[in-house]
Amino acid sequence: MKLYLSSYKLGKETEYLKEWLQSNDNKILLIINARDTKIQNEEEKEKLNQNVQMLENLGFVVSILDLKKYFINRKN
Repeated sequence: MKLYLSSYKLGKETEYLKEWLQSNDNKILLIINARDTKIQNEEEKEKLNQNVQMLENLGFVVSILDLKKYFINRKN
């Protein structure tokens, strides 16, 4: 497993991501809300769609892991 971490969009290393496609499977898991437990509004949904589109434009098949589903449903 390889990790590519970016705190803003695709970050500065998009060339690395392109190289990754040449040597690995083109599947990628996008986790966009590592700290965010609030419900998404329309603006946040659009930002998610933009991030997915950027990765798809590079050639990735994108899956999304939404941590809100875990944290919102978690019983204290």
